[in-house]
Amino acid sequence: MKFIRYNGEWVPASAFTRPPRVAPAIIRDSIDPLRSMADGRLYDSKSQMRRAYKELGYEELGNDAPLTPPPYKPDPTIVDDVAQAYQMVEQGYVPPPVEAIDAGEFADAPVKIY
Repeated sequence: MKFIRYNGEWVPASAFTRPPRVAPAIIRDSIDPLRSMADGRLYDSKSQMRRAYKELGYEELGNDAPLTPPPYKPDPTIVDDVAQAYQMVEQGYVPPPVEAIDAGEFADAPVKIY
């Protein structure tokens, strides 16, 4: 049989029940001084820091990972370019070899083709 020491007495573990909490959990507003990444000022109050974030247009997020990734939104500015490239390939266009492309300032850099 197992025993648990509670208030100076040994109590059988099977008969032990944890007493109810006598006080609620308290979440304090004060924190150790923290430098804000938004404005560089030191804050020792969570509410003051959140107020400053809000005034600067920032949104405070938790550290939990999002449950689902954001939906894919294709870039509307490249739709025409992709359509043109597809049409060129369909018509038989073959791009020049990599070595023939002008590398500009990177001309002396080693070329790796994978």
